[in-house]
Amino acid sequence: MVIKNIFFVFTLFFLLMSCKTGERQTAFTVKNIKEYNDTIKWKRFDHLVVYLKEDDYKTKNKIEETQKDVTIENYKILNFEKLTDVEYKCEIEREEFILPSNVLEKNKYVQYWVFSKEEKKWFLSDETESE
Repeated sequence: MVIKNIFFVFTLFFLLMSCKTGERQTAFTVKNIKEYNDTIKWKRFDHLVVYLKEDDYKTKNKIEETQKDVTIENYKILNFEKLTDVEYKCEIEREEFILPSNVLEKNKYVQYWVFSKEEKKWFLSDETESE
C-alpha cells in the first residue's frame, strides 16, 4: 500500500510539472508577441532581429520597408492557437494610419511563431495580412 501511495505521489508530481512547463512556454510566447508588436509600433527596427531566426536581415528589411509609412496607434491579440508543441498561430488586429491618409484603419495580421529547441527561444516565422 505504501509503495502504491509513493508511486501515486511521484506520478502526480510529474504530471503537475509537465503542465507548468507548458504554461511557461505559452506565457513566454505571448510575451514575445507583445514585445515584437511593440517594436513594430514604436519603429525600433534595429531590435527586430531578436525575434527573427538567424538574424534574418531580409525579413527585417522587408518589415522596415512596409512599416515606414504606417503609424500604429494600438494593437490587440485576437486569437492565440497552439498548432504543435513548437508552433503557435496568433491573430493580431492593429489600428493604424497608412500615410499620407489620416483615416484610422483596422487591419488584421496572422503571425506564426516557432520555438527553437537549440536556442531555447521563440521566433517569428511568418507574418501576413489577413482579410
